[in-house]
Amino acid sequence: FSSDVVESDNDLLEAMAHIGALFGRVVERKEAEQALRMSEALKGAMLEAALDCIITADHTGRIIDFNPAAESTFGYKRSEVVGREIEHCIVPPSLRAAHRAGLERYLETGRESVIGRRVELTGMRSDGSEFPIELAIHALHLDSRQVFTAYARDITSRKLLEARLEHQALHDSLTGLPNRDLLMDRMEH
Repeated sequence: FSSDVVESDNDLLEAMAHIGALFGRVVERKEAEQALRMSEALKGAMLEAALDCIITADHTGRIIDFNPAAESTFGYKRSEVVGREIEHCIVPPSLRAAHRAGLERYLETGRESVIGRRVELTGMRSDGSEFPIELAIHALHLDSRQVFTAYARDITSRKLLEARLEHQALHDSLTGLPNRDLLMDRMEH
């Protein structure tokens, strides 16, 4: 009789240990789900509040995400561009072939030309007008495919200021005529 009680107690302890382990896994899963929700909420808040344009596209060049800064800079609503090819939305016609070739080359060889560097290029607004942008692209390998996130900034104001400063440096402030610095520069060439 006592060996039956001991065996029954052991069975009960094993069952309780099993239930405890199951409960622990449920708690861990709930905590992981909460952490994922928190991470997604933080990511969403960063995308919404970012001052720079953040545009994500898949390996085919189709837009996956387009933040509010991108909406105001490029003149599209997110709903208008998600699912469309990036080159037909924000890449000027003169740069589309190079964009396409660069994407294909990267997908085939992994050779980066623009990815991972900060470059100045030309962007295109929804009305077709072109403007200078500073661009940085990050590639991410996700579920056996590439995803690209572009961080872009309209640098029109900076370019205008640079041109004005260059003009001031090379022209007389009173007459607007070329000054000695410009003359010397031209003579060197």
